[in-house]
Order: sequence, then structure tokens, then C-alpha cells
Amino acid sequence: MGVAQQQMHAFWMDNFADYFRWKDLHHPFVGKNLVERYAATLGQLWRLEHASTLPASDESSRERPVAAAELRVLSNFTPATLKVPEIAMIHAENGEKVLIGSGLVRTGLFLSERLNE
Repeated sequence: MGVAQQQMHAFWMDNFADYFRWKDLHHPFVGKNLVERYAATLGQLWRLEHASTLPASDESSRERPVAAAELRVLSNFTPATLKVPEIAMIHAENGEKVLIGSGLVRTGLFLSERLNE
């Protein structure tokens, strides 16, 4: 991970519960004080997925002022997303077919646009 990705990952590990309470104050888990216990299922894993694959596509990182202030300007040009097209081009130049997958649809779109460029 790049430096900004590490900061984004750490931010969501430390601040997801506060973000969730801010975003959905009337959720039953907020009233029962269960947000920390169930953070992963309430969306924390989704935030961490963005941090590790396509940081700039995570709108939640900009919608809450605390997050926008603490996180750096996010870029999708992470060490991993720079390496994937590099490896894909090597295989394609060797005449091999290349299939790239991700848990996020936007990652595939981002990478295919970079490869087309």
C-alpha cells in the first residue's frame, strides 16, 4: 500500500463507528450500542476494500467533514493499480489473454481505461 492508502485504512479502522453513527443515527445497532461489534458487516469492510484497491472512488471519504479533513487527496494510482496494467501488458505482448478481476466494478473500469490509454 501507498502512504495515503495506509492512512485511509487506519482512518476507517479507527473512525468507522463514528462515521456510521453520523450517517445513520436511527439504525437499530446505534441505539443498542452495537456498531463497534458489527462494524465489518455494517460497511467497514467496504471502506477498507476501497482503501486497498481504488481509494478515490470512495465517496464516503469525502462526504463527512472529519474524513475529508484527515485523509489526503485520494488517488487511484496506487502501487498495486500501477503494477496491474504493467503485468497485463507484459502478458498481452507475449500473445497471452489477460483477465483482471476485482471485488469492485469501478476497479475493472479504471484499469481497462488505463490499458486502453
